Amino acid sequence: RRVMAYQTYPAVHAKTTDEVFPSLEWTECKNCGISRPPRCHHCRVCNRCILRFDHHCVWVNNCIGQYNYRNFLLLLVFLTVGCW
Repeated sequence: RRVMAYQTYPAVHAKTTDEVFPSLEWTECKNCGISRPPRCHHCRVCNRCILRFDHHCVWVNNCIGQYNYRNFLLLLVFLTVGCW
């Protein structure tokens, strides 16, 4: 059984030194149609592209990205301290 299960998994390829993740190239968003920089992702809730997109927070009704990540972490700290 182990051999059969092992054979069903896709092969894992080692990355070469030429591959860079995340890509350093600008891409076009399939939903917005705009050119977006590396590490920019589309939020399907807000329907816009967010730089360094982390997640869409339902409590603040906003996407958490590069420009408000610090404020979101401070909100979590203050809520934790306030409830403690």
